[in-house]
Amino acid sequence: MDRDYYEDIVDQVEDRPGGGLYRLVSSVFIYFISYNIMFISASLFMAFIAAWVGFDPIYKFMGVYNLPTQSKDWHRWLVLAVYGAIPVFGLVLGLILRWVNSLLREYNTILKVFVLWMGVHGLTFFGSYLVSTVIGTGDDESPFYYGLAAAASWFHLEKPFMMPVTLGGMLFMIGSGIFFIRGFINLSYSRKVAINYNTRRKFLMQVLTGPWIVGTIMCLFTIWLLRPDNYDFNRMRVLMPHLVHHGSILLLIVGTIFRLDYIVGGIQVHSFDVFQGRMWIGLIGLAIISGLIYILQHYAINF
Repeated sequence: MDRDYYEDIVDQVEDRPGGGLYRLVSSVFIYFISYNIMFISASLFMAFIAAWVGFDPIYKFMGVYNLPTQSKDWHRWLVLAVYGAIPVFGLVLGLILRWVNSLLREYNTILKVFVLWMGVHGLTFFGSYLVSTVIGTGDDESPFYYGLAAAASWFHLEKPFMMPVTLGGMLFMIGSGIFFIRGFINLSYSRKVAINYNTRRKFLMQVLTGPWIVGTIMCLFTIWLLRPDNYDFNRMRVLMPHLVHHGSILLLIVGTIFRLDYIVGGIQVHSFDVFQGRMWIGLIGLAIISGLIYILQHYAINF
């Protein structure tokens, strides 16, 4: 018996009525909240880097604006520093948060779920920016012209050269699924769930796949609903980074499927459902994040 398992009494834990739906709804809230916190934080970090190198960026409505448009104001390495800020921020923070999640293994708390999803979104910022690079490179009219695609264009790199970058991003996301699956399985409320393939798959549907589907719709709908009335809203340019991000998480889910049948030992479960009684946290968080997005669409932050 693996020493990382909890006591034998865990085997007696049965799922409560409606437990699957409760976990799904709670995870959707956490998905939505963690994504928006991560996106806003990463965008503010990009604005900070732009200000640090001498520009006057403005953060408003889920993006950084007022960057120079003339080539004389830019240097290629400045472009890389500014437009590469978000993926680098996501990669570093994602790895740190996955490590922090592993330190929380002794705590039966919803905080583990939140930190886990924050880590997923962090690594996905890095992977998704790689995935979209080949499409946006060299075409400043493309809705994919952002992040590393913009940087690659300033380095005069051609699309064929960026194909390995995109493929590397896809493999990175699949690998991230393998990297994160144990964290999701460790949220199980019973060893019976954790050690059986079919129950693992059902549990992941409740805490990973289902929240991804519903959470993606909620995130995109919120951006559309809360857009400013007086804002020159280019739908595809604003929505595309979000669409690519949430779409890339599908590759992460594929990675978890590859690994799902090969987890043996090292799984720690809990003597109760860590999602139990926590939905009010999601409701409050949902209201706070929606309010923050609404405020930021009307009041720009100058750096």
